Amino acid sequence: MTDSMPDEPSATVALVNGVALTGLDLALKRLKCEPEEVFLRCGITPSDVGRHDRQIALTHYLRVYEFIQSEFGQGDFGVQFGAITRPKNAGLLGFLALTAPTLEQAIVDFRQFLPLLLQGFHVDIHRLSTKQWKLSFSLVDGQSAAAPQVNEQGLAWFSNIIRAVLGQRHWLPEQLHLQHERPAHRALLERIFGPQIHYGQPANALIIKDSDLQRRNLRADALLYRTLHHQAQLNLDQSQHQPPWLEFVEFTLEQLIVANTPTLEALASQLQISPRKLQARLKARDTHFSRLVTQVRLRLASSLLSRGQVSVSEIALTLGYSETAAFTHAFKRQTGQSPREFRRSHQALSL
Repeated sequence: MTDSMPDEPSATVALVNGVALTGLDLALKRLKCEPEEVFLRCGITPSDVGRHDRQIALTHYLRVYEFIQSEFGQGDFGVQFGAITRPKNAGLLGFLALTAPTLEQAIVDFRQFLPLLLQGFHVDIHRLSTKQWKLSFSLVDGQSAAAPQVNEQGLAWFSNIIRAVLGQRHWLPEQLHLQHERPAHRALLERIFGPQIHYGQPANALIIKDSDLQRRNLRADALLYRTLHHQAQLNLDQSQHQPPWLEFVEFTLEQLIVANTPTLEALASQLQISPRKLQARLKARDTHFSRLVTQVRLRLASSLLSRGQVSVSEIALTLGYSETAAFTHAFKRQTGQSPREFRRSHQALSL
C-alpha cells in the first residue's frame, strides 16, 4: 500500500477546473439573467468558464448556487444544471468514463481522478447486498448553504454518465438518497431520478443494481482508455492539492460508519496510508481513532435526529448499533438527552 500523503499534509485552497463549469452559462440564461454578471459577482472570470487550463476557487463556484438561491429563490438550479450536463463536459474524466470497459471501472476511475475536476468533494462506492451498490457523492463541507444544490447537481451528472456508459437514455437508479429535507422541487427530482427518493438520509447517494455495474460498455475503446488513464494519472501525480487533513479524515470515517465498516484498517486504506502512520498522525493532533469514531457518530446521530425523517431505530442501525437501547444509552451518556428528547428539543427550537 502506498503512503501518498505527505508527513504533514497542508491545507490548500480547493479548486474547480474551468471545464466543470461548461454549460453553466446556459443554465443561468434559463433564469433570464446575464451569466457574465453573475460570474463576476461571484468572483469568477467569465473567460475561465469551460477552460481546462483554468482553475476557480471552490468558494467562488459555490457562491453561484448561493446567489441563485438568494436572488431568485431557485433551490432546483443545481439539479437542473446537472440534468443538462453531459459526460464530455467533464473533459478528460468524461472521455475516460466513456471508453472504460465496464460501468464499475468508469465509476472507480471517476472516484480516483475527481480532484482533477472538483476538489472538496467526496465520491465512494460500496456494496449494499448481492444485488445493489451505493454510489455516494457529497460536498465535504456539508454546512455550506450550497450543499443541497451541488449534491443534487453531482448526482444528476453522475446519472447522465451512467446512462451514457450503459447506452440507456432512460436509465434510473433503484433509489436516490439525499441528506437534506424534501424540497419544493421534489416533482422535478422524481422526473430525473424516478419515484424512489428518500430524504434525510445519512449520505447523498444513488443505489445501483449490481447487474448494471458489471455491464460491459459497448463503446469501450481499450487503447484510448489506456492512453487517457495514463494521462489522468500523470495529471493527478502533479497535483499539489491537499484538503484540510483532519476534516477529510472525519468525512471519510462518516462514510465508513454509514457503510458499517468503521475500522482503523478500512480508514487507513481509504486514506492510502498505513494504520500505524494514521494512528501516529491522529496522536499528533491530540486524538485517536476510537475517540474520532465516537465524535463522528455523535455528530452524524445529531444531524439525522434533527432532520426528523428517520426513526431512532433506523438511526441506531445506520450507526452500527445492534440494538436501539445501546444507541440510546450511548447518546444520552454523551449529550445528557435521549435521542427522542434531543429530537423534540430541536423541533421546538425550529418552530
